[in-house]
Amino acid sequence: MAKPPKSEKDQPPWQRITLEVYRAEANELVHFSAKIVNSNAEAFGVRLGLQSSLPMPYVSARCLMEHGLVLGLDYIQNPAAAKAADGSKKIDVIKQIKRVLSENIETIEASGENLSDLKTGLESITTQPFISKAGLRQVSPRLRQLLLPKGDDYVAITPLPSAGMSQAINHRVQAHNNTAKENGRNALRAATLGIGGSNPQNVGSLVKETQTAWVFSAPTEDPAFRAAWAIHHRGITIRLPYRAMLAWKTWREQTAAQHGGQIPTDMRHRDRERQLVLEVAQGVLTQGRKALRLLEKQHDSLGEQYLSDALTDTVIRGLIDPSQRDKTWPGNFAERIATAIGRYKTGDDLFLPLDAGSLQLIARWLEEAIR
Repeated sequence: MAKPPKSEKDQPPWQRITLEVYRAEANELVHFSAKIVNSNAEAFGVRLGLQSSLPMPYVSARCLMEHGLVLGLDYIQNPAAAKAADGSKKIDVIKQIKRVLSENIETIEASGENLSDLKTGLESITTQPFISKAGLRQVSPRLRQLLLPKGDDYVAITPLPSAGMSQAINHRVQAHNNTAKENGRNALRAATLGIGGSNPQNVGSLVKETQTAWVFSAPTEDPAFRAAWAIHHRGITIRLPYRAMLAWKTWREQTAAQHGGQIPTDMRHRDRERQLVLEVAQGVLTQGRKALRLLEKQHDSLGEQYLSDALTDTVIRGLIDPSQRDKTWPGNFAERIATAIGRYKTGDDLFLPLDAGSLQLIARWLEEAIR
């Protein structure tokens, strides 16, 4: 991790620099830099403005800005040999800018310079959004890209790291480790990444903050939580219960064998087949009840709305949540189950060879039973 800031006596003498030079260099400081990904990539960076803050509970640059955290800024290419407009070294200008922004200005020996006005002016610049002009024409092939689904298409995203964000995380974890050691608890372990190569200052003054990797166990997955959210967004897939389907098929085959290959149509045989059909439907209804119980157990995270508005299949919505069933639901559900029965296969063969008339009769049985 980066070393702590130098004490005032160890700092180089303060230089007089014009406000125009300060403004020009401050305007190009960024939060995110392409150079951290690949030091040979074209210099490119992004600075977030105050209006970019995001009121959400995540550890990210925008969310932490919402809570008042000021992230460290950095240059996008090594300014060591470059000169500012007044002939001063760019690196010296940037160092003084960062000191004014991050330190208590009353402790800085600035030879009578009005640092209060300077800090106000710099903050008015560095709290505004900025995107460097270089690198916008096309994405450098040295940068990684992610394709994320958006509607029926994809959008290409180029992730850029923030050394200032890494610095904030490192400070927080180090404070946690210090407290843990004082209380006899285990501290988080750290590893080192070779970001920036042998001359990390070419990439950025804060790049060493990105070289620290904190090692800890991943959160344990909660299958019930995951299943509940999947149901919330996508609903469930209707699955006909195999045992009930097999019992029905076995009865049909045995009955047909006992009556010359035909199933009698008298009341006794018809009632028995109707009962077997309803057992199949009952298995599907049980599937919906189990899904609802999963959602109810996650009430604290899901809130009152168990099913997402994006789930538009009214049959599935009603299957899971009985309160969503309207007067048309029994008929629609019965048709869905009858169709599923007609298409049910084992391998390439239909499980039950039923004609259209038989499937219509099954749909009527189901609708009557559900109503």
